[in-house]
Amino acid sequence: MKPRMWILILLTACGGTTVPAAAPAPAPAPAATAPVPPPDLCAGLSRAFDRVIACAPSPEAAEALQGTQRQLGAITGGRQANCGELLGEMLAQDATCNLGVSADERTAIAAIAAKRTTIPPSGDAALDAGSARIMGMRDRMCACRDAACVTATEQAFNEDVAHAPNFRHAPAAVRDAANEVLDELARCGRHAADAPAPAP
Repeated sequence: MKPRMWILILLTACGGTTVPAAAPAPAPAPAATAPVPPPDLCAGLSRAFDRVIACAPSPEAAEALQGTQRQLGAITGGRQANCGELLGEMLAQDATCNLGVSADERTAIAAIAAKRTTIPPSGDAALDAGSARIMGMRDRMCACRDAACVTATEQAFNEDVAHAPNFRHAPAAVRDAANEVLDELARCGRHAADAPAPAP
């Protein structure tokens, strides 16, 4: 019998069935997108200083700026919020140099300027009332648009602090949030005090 006939007989004996097609492999899971880290505003501040130094009108001015640049760590404490504040002030005041601030850095700077921390309840009525007064003073300062408003708010704040409860023994979350609110108050005061006077 010819070999071809043997193959036909074997196929018939198996019922003429065909081998089922293999199931398609499942589609690979999409790769997880790594979170984009926030921009390093302290590094951006140092780069901006490099550009301002390069734009300095004289060697003496460049040397003075280099001295300030060396002190940036002490001035900002390495805190992103402080670096962002200074970088924002440079953007607002310097129109002669391209500071090389990226769109992401500008977004982060705007977020710092707009941040308003809420002090959580402590369970102590006197402490919570003090928290409300501090946040109210912060909001009043952040609404200022000139130096006169800043001075009046500072005076009111200093008078109020004399009667404020001591946060030293408050829960850590309350104490930390109160410090953030005070930072925001000071930041808004500096921004308003540096704002140009309105045209007469």
